Amino acid sequence: MLCDELSLASVPFEVDFIRAKSYLGTTSGALEISTLEVATKGEYSNKDVIIVEDIIDRGKTMTILVSKFKNEGVKTVLPVSLLDKRDVKGRVRDFGQYMAGFSIADEFVVGFGLDYNERFRDIKDVYILSNEGVDRFR
Repeated sequence: MLCDELSLASVPFEVDFIRAKSYLGTTSGALEISTLEVATKGEYSNKDVIIVEDIIDRGKTMTILVSKFKNEGVKTVLPVSLLDKRDVKGRVRDFGQYMAGFSIADEFVVGFGLDYNERFRDIKDVYILSNEGVDRFR
């Protein structure tokens, strides 16, 4: 899907991947970031960066990522997310302007790349995971 969208771009671009994970089950915890060393080599200095995220929950992950890129001297950084949870307790909005496709309620959702304990990523739509589903797939 991302490749389909990128094929429409009319300017040269590069794609890098960062894996950032802050959930264990349905509980948010310490942030784990893999391959962030890519963002510490100065490769992004004076470049425009778009961070594409699946969901912005409390905003902690996005705040850390935006800060890391700004510290690298990027020209601009724009977070873009498919989903944005509204009215989340403890929400952090320290990452500035951003774009989101859909604003959703504070529910745990799965599908379309979003997982629960590494399950349900392959579902082609987004669903709220019920308490029964949480208990069953713990």
